[in-house]
Amino acid sequence: MIHNIQCIIGPKNIIAELATNWLQSKLDLNAGFSLIPLTNDLVCDINELTNCSEQLIYNEFWLLSSAVDELLKGYSHSEPIGYIETDFKGEEGTQSGIAYYKGEAIIGPLKTTTHWSNKTMSFIDSPEGKRAINIILHALGLEERQDIDGFKNLELERYHSNNKILNTLR
Repeated sequence: MIHNIQCIIGPKNIIAELATNWLQSKLDLNAGFSLIPLTNDLVCDINELTNCSEQLIYNEFWLLSSAVDELLKGYSHSEPIGYIETDFKGEEGTQSGIAYYKGEAIIGPLKTTTHWSNKTMSFIDSPEGKRAINIILHALGLEERQDIDGFKNLELERYHSNNKILNTLR
């Protein structure tokens, strides 16, 4: 299974505001969260209209340009907002995230790599502990539960790609 998404994510109110202002569709998730897939077209629009650099500023991300970073900082003044990416082939891959609030990055950038260990015959996360996206989701206000992690709580595993998200929105 391949899982490869790049999304702006947060509480429904802030995502609805961003979606309206940038003429984007949003996907409502569980627990009062929504997301907007960060497509190449949206990145180009943001880069052009914000007069910021298109340069990628964090090694942890594929699409988070300095313009998108500045946009998210701007939207974070009243509520937290985040950005997440996944890149998995099977059970191996990476997930990354960053959370903003009051115009600043409050957590991240974070990146978790998952790989198969022949020595332990199991999947290993590096760094160990909570995965990057779960940390970001909890920083954005998602209630931490013992019975289910944040990624599964929002049912993000259902959306294997930005195209799948966009097809769901049509």
